[in-house]
Amino acid sequence: MKLIYRLSLAVCLGITSNALALEIEHYGEIELGLTAYSKGAPAPHQQDKTTSFLLAPTIDIYAGDATVTLAPHITAVGGNQAEIDWQDSQLRTSIGNASLMVGSDIVFWGKTDVFNPSDIINSKDFRGGLQHGEKRGMPMATITSDLGPGALTLLVMPRFVPNRYPFKSSRENLPLTVADSRNLYDKDTCKNCLSHALRWEGYIGNTDLGLAYFEGTGREPSLSVGSDMQMTATYHKITQASLDVQHITGDFLLKGELVHRSGQPDNDKKIRDYHGVTTGFEYSYYGIFNSATDAGLIGEFTYDSRGRKSHHGFQRDVFAGLRLTMNDVEDTSYLATIGRDLDFNSMSASVTAERRLSDGLVLKAALSVPTGLAKDTHNSALE
Repeated sequence: MKLIYRLSLAVCLGITSNALALEIEHYGEIELGLTAYSKGAPAPHQQDKTTSFLLAPTIDIYAGDATVTLAPHITAVGGNQAEIDWQDSQLRTSIGNASLMVGSDIVFWGKTDVFNPSDIINSKDFRGGLQHGEKRGMPMATITSDLGPGALTLLVMPRFVPNRYPFKSSRENLPLTVADSRNLYDKDTCKNCLSHALRWEGYIGNTDLGLAYFEGTGREPSLSVGSDMQMTATYHKITQASLDVQHITGDFLLKGELVHRSGQPDNDKKIRDYHGVTTGFEYSYYGIFNSATDAGLIGEFTYDSRGRKSHHGFQRDVFAGLRLTMNDVEDTSYLATIGRDLDFNSMSASVTAERRLSDGLVLKAALSVPTGLAKDTHNSALE
């Protein structure tokens, strides 16, 4: 059993000025993070504690209908060299009734809390550990226009951004280090090959719907071991159709995501079509015990038609959770979850908390307790 806790501080600064008929707004975030483990490292090159640093200044320049955003994210993990990801740096404008965006963007698709199989646009940065993947900015151009009770968006991605994997010193790592410098691509795709996606999202009554189609380089590669005992990531061309839905009925939120994907390698490196489902609910209690606190009870189930051969660890899992929103001036909130893998009988429990200490200072903390991972082929590296 392993005890993990995570602590971070965020400082936000803002200033607005006007110059040369342009409106310029500047703000940013500084985040300091610490991840520590209750059990000693199993290998001498692994660290018992990992620090992280994020500097994320943002400049918004407004000129008529156009907005230019410059938002470099400068991160350093575990004393390694800092790296820059331009994430949300982009130009936004309008053409008639359509909205146009060109640049780098972070996109989220989905409705459920624990696992979002429909969320497919961005690659991940796992330098902070396999449990702390952060989205990387993806170069793209998008155009959005109203269609019926919603909006239709076309996304064109001319260049692929690969995942980043943990350093050798990371505790949350694979048994062998992935060499980020030698990514491979199968015969149907390449780093500069075009990917595209189409998504419609909107509301029909009390139902929030999202329909999407993606074709291009997949963000989840297969891994192979080289003669130097390092792993190489190979990216494949995939197609995916997805539906995500959220329906409000009384105090219930009913949520679900359904995907069908082709071209994705399994855990045994065989390529076959599959479908995946995440479904669940959240029931809200408002003003519990005659207080200002709201509570939400969460339940979710994940399924993958490939079972244990799935390339991810959500092939047949159940989750329960409790969300508390204190509705105080400090914006205090808590989330506790517990999950069980029904195939491997592994479990994980976590608690996260967030509280604003001042106008520009936020404290976040998380505790994670995974158990029984040794026989879980998807997560045994985290045991």
